[in-house]
Amino acid sequence: SQSMADAESAPEETEEIPQDETVRVLIVMDGKSAIEKGYSTDAIAQDKSAMKYADKLEKKQEEITEKISEEALNGEALGVRYNFTLLANAVSADVAYGDVEKIQAVEGVEGVYVVPKYDVAASDAASPNTVTAGEMVGSYDTWAAGYTGAGQRIAVIDTGLDTDHPSFDGGAFDYGLAETAQKEGESVSDYNLLGKTEISSVLGRLNATARKSDITADKLFLSDKVPFAFNYVDTNLDVVHDNDTQGEHGSHVAGIAAANRYLEQDGAYVDAMEEVQVAGNAPDAQLLVMKVFGKNGGAFDSDIMVAIEDAMILGADAVNLSLGSSSAGTATIEDSTYRALMERVVESGMVVVTSAGNDGYWSMYSTGGYLYSDDVNYDTVGSPGSYASSLAVASVDNDGIIGPSLVVDGNSMGYMESLVDSYGYAFGNA
Repeated sequence: SQSMADAESAPEETEEIPQDETVRVLIVMDGKSAIEKGYSTDAIAQDKSAMKYADKLEKKQEEITEKISEEALNGEALGVRYNFTLLANAVSADVAYGDVEKIQAVEGVEGVYVVPKYDVAASDAASPNTVTAGEMVGSYDTWAAGYTGAGQRIAVIDTGLDTDHPSFDGGAFDYGLAETAQKEGESVSDYNLLGKTEISSVLGRLNATARKSDITADKLFLSDKVPFAFNYVDTNLDVVHDNDTQGEHGSHVAGIAAANRYLEQDGAYVDAMEEVQVAGNAPDAQLLVMKVFGKNGGAFDSDIMVAIEDAMILGADAVNLSLGSSSAGTATIEDSTYRALMERVVESGMVVVTSAGNDGYWSMYSTGGYLYSDDVNYDTVGSPGSYASSLAVASVDNDGIIGPSLVVDGNSMGYMESLVDSYGYAFGNA
């Protein structure tokens, strides 16, 4: 099946938080962020004016952080986890819930919000079959028109990636991209691939390096296919699925988006669609792997936000967020703040794709199949996919099948394992 639906969901509201419980908060400062100020995400790392403004914000944040320590925390240093200057003028930190109101009262603080956390939802194992899904979503026609994702950078903010999977092999990616370039009368250099040189030039701007000062471009770069990989929840370079219990959804999404067109077999490259019936919708695109689910559990909104900021710095063209809650959103201040952040990203030029959810279709709970005035409206699109600024993608069932066939007198007869699935006939015209 082909799906970009939510594998992660936010928890429902629980009883009041104990005063001494440690919570992750977003402390928003007075003053506009770089995006609010009007700077575009397009090549923002090379925009000297934008970076100068970001530096100015961070310096002011440090001053206010010191005031918070002195006035609200009795001299105890505020453990700042990340500084935000692009999406928001804010810092994230872990504090006792009882200190939230004290921090709110410090001059220069606009608001303090407890950050929602997403947990991985239980789901059935995925069985990708993009050889038939391609017709459903139109990827084959798109490829024929010359759009294969070449030169595009896709940030997947999720559970990580199976970096050894053949669908993400760097050599196979290079082979396919070279073929695309030749076909289009271009050279690979025309695609402006993200590489070590560019990463080195923005290293000091990345939130990743703020948590790991010993990080280099060599460590972040895995291949031309995966030029950037970092674990934001555990603050390390471990982006694989093997060392935590968060599942392989990140690889599933990355595969749908950009699994290679070729596989390496015995020193040669073979067509992935023919061999395993799997290729991504944009197979020539690069993947920025931003893991926000790991050993430390689910993803906080603040970790997702810093990953988005790094995606901006690294020139990502699109960001995928497979996140959702069971409701279409609330009227809380926190929700309004998050919605405003989403709007800033979209309005600045970056494409942000979020999941609409796996909860069915709008009329499934209506007895007659339609919603009438006396029916209860069951909204099945979850937040943040329900925000007006979000490009929400719904889950769909793959309506195509493949299988072995027998050719008799020029007629191809497909064999069905299940009599039920084949409507009582073991064989049918393929």
